[in-house]
Amino acid sequence: MIAFFTPGRWSYCVENLEKCLQAPSVKLSQLAELYQDKELAKELIASQITGLYASTTGSYQINDAIVRQTAEMFVAHYGRQCSVYDMMLYFAHYTVEFKGVSYQFDVQDILRQFKTKYWEWKRSLDFEDEPQKPQPEPKNQVRGHAALIDLCVERLREGQTADDLRACGLYKYGALTESEIKKAQDILSTTF
Repeated sequence: MIAFFTPGRWSYCVENLEKCLQAPSVKLSQLAELYQDKELAKELIASQITGLYASTTGSYQINDAIVRQTAEMFVAHYGRQCSVYDMMLYFAHYTVEFKGVSYQFDVQDILRQFKTKYWEWKRSLDFEDEPQKPQPEPKNQVRGHAALIDLCVERLREGQTADDLRACGLYKYGALTESEIKKAQDILSTTF
């Protein structure tokens, strides 16, 4: 998860804006249950903040404790409305679209600008001039299909059952489907 949603992928999000806006995505607040990692959302936001700092010419040392605290505040305030793609788009466009007038790196500005400018900016985007494309079948959607199958295979090897996989948050929120569970079972049955 963290490998895909990193500052190194900002250019992808800028170049594929419409695709990112329309991609199925989970909210930051859902990550803890989906990945059984209560710190994941905070880690993602902290990596975004650190990436912003690295892209500036700030002459002072960034304070990791302040970055962590800002990440916690971001998730607490916006985690239920901000998806992982919203996060990527916000941070990818931050210095061009949202940054306040301060010339120094200001982590508090990140919180202020998301609330005041991001949603307005997102609503202002208009892709309606383009013809509506048919929506792909769920199994073809960009959501790490192969990675989900690998995760299922790993969990099945650890002794979990298909019913255990169906009880997890990934299945509950629609990120994991029956076809992926079946494919993982097929892979596992052919490797023994």
